[in-house]
Amino acid sequence: MSTKKDIFIAIRDRIKEELPDVWVDKNMGQIATIDRFDSFPLPAVLVEFGRSEYKTVSKGVQGVNTVLRFHLLFENWAASHAESEDANLALRYFDFTEAVHETLEGFGGENFASLTRVADEEDNNHESVVITVMEYATTYMDTSADGSRRKVEVEPDLEVAYKKPLSRPNSNFTSLFVVGKD
Repeated sequence: MSTKKDIFIAIRDRIKEELPDVWVDKNMGQIATIDRFDSFPLPAVLVEFGRSEYKTVSKGVQGVNTVLRFHLLFENWAASHAESEDANLALRYFDFTEAVHETLEGFGGENFASLTRVADEEDNNHESVVITVMEYATTYMDTSADGSRRKVEVEPDLEVAYKKPLSRPNSNFTSLFVVGKD
């Protein structure tokens, strides 16, 4: 199985376990269709792998330093200014981002080291949907090119049966090559 797939599944399951009302998916450009609210439910976390740097450890094995980007989407129609009656409702977005951060910070899996937040940035170009992109660093070992992983050891179930030697015709042909001594 793919290491990146394993990492994604572990993170997706962790977020769903800690924040069951949050939609979690692989980021595949869904933000471009955010104006169609039926494309996916909110709040949501879209996960993507950012830049990865590889260092060869041994034949077919590389250590990987990578950044994971989490796009946090939260629908917000309320105003947050001081005179707004809905200011507390509008500011729930900050509670959401902190809950996601608390879920991710320090989380690691069988195939990857603990996540550490390295950056975040708001993306406010989506009308009533507030988006923050949070980036987390992690490391893992990529063994996808390790040929030894493809070998499958099996215990053969052999049945040995002896047959009579085949009769071969006599030949007068003399070879220039010596195969064995008589």
